[in-house]
Amino acid sequence: MTWPFYPIGHIYTNILRQVQPTDKAILVIYGQGHIPLLKHFFESNPDFEVIDIKSVLE
Repeated sequence: MTWPFYPIGHIYTNILRQVQPTDKAILVIYGQGHIPLLKHFFESNPDFEVIDIKSVLE
């Protein structure tokens, strides 16, 4: 991984390590600069469904 992706890839990997097969949902809160790539990584993973928090809070 190259520089712009390395820190976010590390964050993504750490999140994956914390997720258990029995988890029904997870909430990830990060700064605005990290969100686009984290969202891309999770959307590219068929095991996850990305939902915007606004839709959950309404």
